[in-house]
Amino acid sequence: MLKRIFYILAILIMSVFILIKLQAILAPMVFAIILFVVLRPVHKGWLGLVRMRIVAVLLTLITGLIPVCLFIVFFSFQILDVIQNLPSISDRLQAGLDQAFAWLSNLRILQGFDFSQYVEEAFGNTVTQPFDLLAVGISESTQTFANLFLTFLYLLFLLLYHDGIREWVRRVGGENNSKWLEIVEEVKEMIEHYLIGVITVVGILSVLNSLGLMAIGLQYAVFWGILAGFLALIPYIGTTLGGLFPLLYALASSDGWFQPVMVVVLFGTIQFVEGNFITPKIVGNQVSLNPLTAVVALVVGAYTWGLAGVVLAIPMAGVLRIVFSHFSRLQHLAFVMGTEVSHFKRQ
Repeated sequence: MLKRIFYILAILIMSVFILIKLQAILAPMVFAIILFVVLRPVHKGWLGLVRMRIVAVLLTLITGLIPVCLFIVFFSFQILDVIQNLPSISDRLQAGLDQAFAWLSNLRILQGFDFSQYVEEAFGNTVTQPFDLLAVGISESTQTFANLFLTFLYLLFLLLYHDGIREWVRRVGGENNSKWLEIVEEVKEMIEHYLIGVITVVGILSVLNSLGLMAIGLQYAVFWGILAGFLALIPYIGTTLGGLFPLLYALASSDGWFQPVMVVVLFGTIQFVEGNFITPKIVGNQVSLNPLTAVVALVVGAYTWGLAGVVLAIPMAGVLRIVFSHFSRLQHLAFVMGTEVSHFKRQ
């Protein structure tokens, strides 16, 4: 028993080490595989119209790039507009936070507590200058473009050689050929359903966020709404994190408390609706992971690959659960990772 636990821990530690060291290679590859699953039906459609495989692949890539380019152009103009106003926004945000701390300090239960000193000691200038972090993140684009290029290159070859890769899986599988092909099909189906559900949730949240911020009268409502919708890709904390940016902007740009308070109310309501109705109904248990496994996957993903790891953590953990479930010696791990463990009752 102890020997088995030791082997499992050794494999986990080695796997995390490999993921960290090979992040630049593996992260774009995983994104490319996910995009391949999304674009595969489009590729089949173009292949039916155009018999030349390379032409069908190029048309598929162009079809996928059009909405991405439109999205990037839209966000680029919005971000540049926000960055141009950063100096005045930062000053007003500092004043707004000072006013908020002064109001909290006047409450009887909190009298004597120095909020500004606590925030400065805990976070330094990161709270009072959040948009400076955004500017720094945008300036560090070299690695991002390199990862995008690798993802595009991997995707190109996956579309070109997917039949050959399938044959390779069949040959490697040998006697277990049917098992591996079944695993591939199950993984593909899981990713398809998960992505469709996630994209639907992001679309719904983007619309709700934008309409709510418009009703509040916040500037750049559509930009903040869509940004918060995409941040919902981060499970559990994404919606809350998405509400932080418009809240800080409301504190910086508004003269009173109406907009900041209404932003908190709006995103608190959306968080409740999204967590209890939208995501469970649309996404459901597509990856069949229990909450503990999801949280561990998010922590490991953030530690190994940063933001990319957070986005990919849930589907990758779902893939591992599927693979484990097809091997008798690993089925106990699939059980622990799955939703069945939370509903298990000793007879």
